[in-house]
Amino acid sequence: MLETMPPVVEVPQAAPGATAAPSNGNGHGTINVVGNVGFTGKANGLVYIHLPLPFAQLCTCTLLGMTAKELDTAGDEPVNDAVGEFTNMIAGNFKNGFCDVGYPCTLTMPSILRSTDLSIQSVSSSIRRRHAFECAGHRIIADIHLKMEE
Repeated sequence: MLETMPPVVEVPQAAPGATAAPSNGNGHGTINVVGNVGFTGKANGLVYIHLPLPFAQLCTCTLLGMTAKELDTAGDEPVNDAVGEFTNMIAGNFKNGFCDVGYPCTLTMPSILRSTDLSIQSVSSSIRRRHAFECAGHRIIADIHLKMEE
């Protein structure tokens, strides 16, 4: 399903104190499903994965072997579970990398947000990286917030 992906494009960040743009840049009115997993220990942070609802539904159908009609009947729960699991796997890779270089940390439980206009800002003492990817014609944003223990 994941074809050759274009190069990573860093998403511009708002100036400190400014309101950030909508999470996936598709404009107002597009429902986004956002998975969030934190990690805490010597490395602390949050990983947000922003998916447009149609792409989150496509991924869920593919992952669970469901048809669009079956997913529609099942409601939001399968999509929330799938996006939570995707986000957990991505955050787990970050966590393992930090543990491997001497910054042990543990993951929090995933949570899901749904919004048509979501703005996430980090505290000034943290590092934030936002990267955009495109898959199957959908824009996906990985938004990582990090603060290392001193």
